[in-house]
Parts: sequence; C-alpha cells; structure tokens
Amino acid sequence: MKINLMNTCVIMMKNGAFQFMMTGFILNSWFLVIITFVYIVIYTLIMLIVEEKDLVRRFGDDYRKYQQETGALLPRIIWKKEK
Repeated sequence: MKINLMNTCVIMMKNGAFQFMMTGFILNSWFLVIITFVYIVIYTLIMLIVEEKDLVRRFGDDYRKYQQETGALLPRIIWKKEK
C-alpha cells in the first residue's frame, strides 16, 4: 500500500493528530504511529516559537514577566518560602 504524505498531513489536520495516531494503532501500522508522533512534536515546537514571538509583540513587558513566572507547556510549581 502506497501512502501519499500530503494526504496523510491533510487527514491529520482535519481529524486531529491523536485520532490519526489511534487509527495507526488499530490498523497495527507503526509507520502511522511514528509519523503522527513526529508531526505532533515538530508542530508543537514550531507553534511554541511562533506563538511566543507573537505574544511578546502584542503584550510586551507584561508577557515577558508572565513568561518568567510560568512554563511554556507545563506550569511551574513554585513553593513560596514563609518568612
């Protein structure tokens, strides 16, 4: 079976990458699972860079302060020391 990469990307964007990955598991196709995982990782990294630049441009110093207090993907847990 020949897989067209462009059709694969369109299906992932239209139906959701995780749904496409689950289809790979159901069909026992490691190719689909791996290509979807790579797509998710690359897409997430690109969107982080693009979105961070846009938010800094739109909100300036307020957003830079917010960046220092929070994580990009996962929240930071900061324990405040009692005085």
